[in-house]
Amino acid sequence: AAEGQTAVATLSATDTDTADSGGLTYSIVSDDGGAGTQFAISGPTLTFTSSPDWDGADFCGGWGGGGNFCAVTVRVVDASGNAPANLVITVSITDVALAITAGQSASIAESAAVSAAVMTVAVTGDADDNDFAITAGNTGTAFAINAASGAITTAAALDFDTLAAYTLTVTVSDGPTTVTAADIAITVTDVALAVTASQ
Repeated sequence: AAEGQTAVATLSATDTDTADSGGLTYSIVSDDGGAGTQFAISGPTLTFTSSPDWDGADFCGGWGGGGNFCAVTVRVVDASGNAPANLVITVSITDVALAITAGQSASIAESAAVSAAVMTVAVTGDADDNDFAITAGNTGTAFAINAASGAITTAAALDFDTLAAYTLTVTVSDGPTTVTAADIAITVTDVALAVTASQ
């Protein structure tokens, strides 16, 4: 099961006792031994009760070694309650990569006030860990980035004639280990000086 989603599996079983026709009933006998209440079942549909996080520590308690594996025992029984069968299911949580969308760029006029909005860095895949940072290319500390949202704003006065283009290296992670980086191109546009005629 991929992190960030609750779907696990749709189960199936065959009732060899044709004397009853009431169908099969599925239930959870025991949840993950390390945590409990990790799973829910409705009919044959098995789900997580909340979206798992591959990067989070011990999502399934002590079973998974870092929280990447969960175990659940499911029971199926026919309408007469005859010969119930148990099945132990081990669910592996797979990582969903986080990536900064490539080729992002923005432009802003040199007359923009300090703290003016420039752009918000777009990402795909896993949720970020609220740790956006500008790690290179920020000459004169001209720009700032919101660690939680990825919003870039001006942090100093800009001057087209001094520096008209910046290539900011932005990083973000989806947890303690995986860090992704990308370059963001920001262009400073010229603002013509107004000339006033005197008499």
